[in-house]
Amino acid sequence: MSNISQFNEISALIFPKLYEVFPSKLDLRVSDYPDFDNEESSSIFINTVSFYFDEGYIKYDDQLYGGFFGVRLTSKGFSILNIEAPVKLEIESNLVGAIKDAAETGKKELIKSLVSTVIKYGSSLL
Repeated sequence: MSNISQFNEISALIFPKLYEVFPSKLDLRVSDYPDFDNEESSSIFINTVSFYFDEGYIKYDDQLYGGFFGVRLTSKGFSILNIEAPVKLEIESNLVGAIKDAAETGKKELIKSLVSTVIKYGSSLL
């Protein structure tokens, strides 16, 4: 699987979790995501979370081998995930709901499109 595909899948797994607990913090450990708990994919996992930190979508208290601790969406991250989804869904209408639904149903192309939308909206806020 390509780095971009893994990036999209990791994003689709972590954003709904962060959104659901907002404004509380949670820990993101590679070991909690078995598909990414191997030498090659764990690096992509760590770099995906680091990317979202660098771009201002999340903050975290600490990073140790294999994970991030005290992770929370920033106001930027929360606002972007809360916008209306660019696709019509049966139940969820915001972007994070669309991401969660796409991840649960394995719709990889939709995941790719939705994660791209998150990045696009984030870059427009710069």
